Amino acid sequence: MRIWSYTEQEVGDILNEELRGGRLANIDGLVLDLRSRWGGAPADAGEIFVGGTSDMRMIERDGDALYVNTRFDKPLVAIIDEGTRSGMEILAEGLKKNGTKLIGTPTAGAVVAGRGFLLPDDSLLVLAVADVIIDERRLEGDPVDPDETVPFDIRYADGADPQLDAAVQDMTERLSEG
Repeated sequence: MRIWSYTEQEVGDILNEELRGGRLANIDGLVLDLRSRWGGAPADAGEIFVGGTSDMRMIERDGDALYVNTRFDKPLVAIIDEGTRSGMEILAEGLKKNGTKLIGTPTAGAVVAGRGFLLPDDSLLVLAVADVIIDERRLEGDPVDPDETVPFDIRYADGADPQLDAAVQDMTERLSEG
C-alpha cells in the first residue's frame, strides 16, 4: 500500500475503515511503501500500525459501524528511501522503534516542519518553520536507516523494483512461517 499523502485527518479515517471493515480487512500482511513522499503526516500516524491502545468502533443507531481507533495487527514491512522525508520519516522512525522491518535506503534526514508559499509566478517556496524532536532525537540531518539495505536507482531499473521485490519476499517468508 502506498500512502501518497497523509496531510489530512481523512487519510487516517480511511485507513481505519479499510483496515477493519473495507478492502484491507482480510489481508494476511501489508507492505507499506513510504518512498519518495513530500512528507506530511500527523504525529500519531504510526498508531494505526503499531500503537498499543485498544481497537474501538461505534455502532450508530442505523447499524453503521464507525471505526474510531484501529490497530493493524498483522505482519507489516515498510519500504523507505532517500525520498522518505518529514512526516513520513517520523512514521518510519515510529515503525522501526516498534519492530517493523524497514527495507530500502536511509531516509532523507529532512524532518523540520515546513510550510509552502505559492509565489506570484506559480512557483512554490517551502520554508522551515519549526524544529522537530522525536524521543529526544533530532532526525534532521540524521536519517532513519533501514534494517535491510536494498539500493535502487530508477535510471537503470528497466521496470524492476528491487526494494519492492525484497519487501514482498520478506512478507512472503513471514507468512509462510506463520
